[in-house]
Amino acid sequence: MSRWLFEWHALMSAIQFLTRIPVPGGMHQPGADMAILQHSIIYYPLVGGLLALLTGMVYGLACLVWIPPVAALLALAFEAFTTGGFHEDAVADSCDAFGGGWTRDDILRILKDSRVGSYGALGLILAITLRASLISSLVVTPEELLLVVALVASSGAIGRWTILVMRTLYPLVSGRDGLSKDIAGDVRPGMFLAGTLWLLPTLIFVFTVTLATAADQWEVITISVKLAAAVSLSAICGWLWGRYAVQKIGGLTGDVLGCGCYLGQIMTLMVLTASIPR
Repeated sequence: MSRWLFEWHALMSAIQFLTRIPVPGGMHQPGADMAILQHSIIYYPLVGGLLALLTGMVYGLACLVWIPPVAALLALAFEAFTTGGFHEDAVADSCDAFGGGWTRDDILRILKDSRVGSYGALGLILAITLRASLISSLVVTPEELLLVVALVASSGAIGRWTILVMRTLYPLVSGRDGLSKDIAGDVRPGMFLAGTLWLLPTLIFVFTVTLATAADQWEVITISVKLAAAVSLSAICGWLWGRYAVQKIGGLTGDVLGCGCYLGQIMTLMVLTASIPR
């Protein structure tokens, strides 16, 4: 298989793993090997940015009809449908396991259980409410629609990049099978660098839109600083969450990685919507 074809199937695998969008090839092609599946992780930031771009468009268009809180919930409902509630499930399972599990075995057992308990329900409600509130604070007028869409897209890209940070720093839980072992194998420094490079298109898009729509130079500087801070704080968030998981259960699982992604998205939105006095 040529290098270009290998990369194509890796990109398609990332789309198939993170979304329900039907695309050719990828991990569903006959004879797909483990190398393609594990390499696909470098494309998570790109796929996350494109998916969040669609989410931002839904929010922006819905804001032209409904009030921002309703528009934000509709946008998140669209995203959950597109991903199959992938990361929301991870948030609920992680809250259930680490909130209700007392021992390593308890936590791992609860992580495998698809049922959602009180900790999971509470954690998911708080996470979705917080994210919807942050998005709805980006009030959309026709003049700023493109900038808002770009900012939401950056949260999706940085959130998926947080998965790369966690997998570069920490191992998976040993002795467990599952999607996380297949699709998120060992991340070498070169793969982390490649994944970080695939984060850049979304950040460049945000910066370009800011240059085109900013009212003054101060707004360009402010958003640039916020983007840099969002990347840094999301990495710290992934580092701390991953370290906590290693201390409690000895490594990462798919649910822990998915929850880390959601935390990265929330952290990015919190930074981007924070006020900076002039």
